[in-house]
Amino acid sequence: MIEKIAYADGTVWIDKARTTGFAGVPEPVWNFHVGGYQVCEKWLKDRKGRTLSADDIAHYRKVAVALHETIHLMAEIGAAIEKHGGWPGAFALSPTVAPAPASVPVAPAKPPAKPRQSDLGLRTEDELPLG
Repeated sequence: MIEKIAYADGTVWIDKARTTGFAGVPEPVWNFHVGGYQVCEKWLKDRKGRTLSADDIAHYRKVAVALHETIHLMAEIGAAIEKHGGWPGAFALSPTVAPAPASVPVAPAKPPAKPRQSDLGLRTEDELPLG
């Protein structure tokens, strides 16, 4: 049952005794905010007093993986913007760069690889016991 939520050394603890939790959660994932909310903490706080089901545990892991991938993509976007003149210069049209002719075929973008829970170190076999 979720009693008290805490984060320490890569583990999100959900009980007062710190015997039950999610191991392998990187600090940037734990600290990630959207709309003023710390996502990983808020998700658990909304379920305080409940025992997590297997589906809840799987969903929380998927949220952590999605946040990890989001952080990675944000860094790539930031680097691309800096490489092309920073903000807002990267978005200015340059008269020295002509657009590609319409007849040049453009290969479709390759879809990104689906993130796996193991990419984060969120382990399933040696996960701390939940429930």
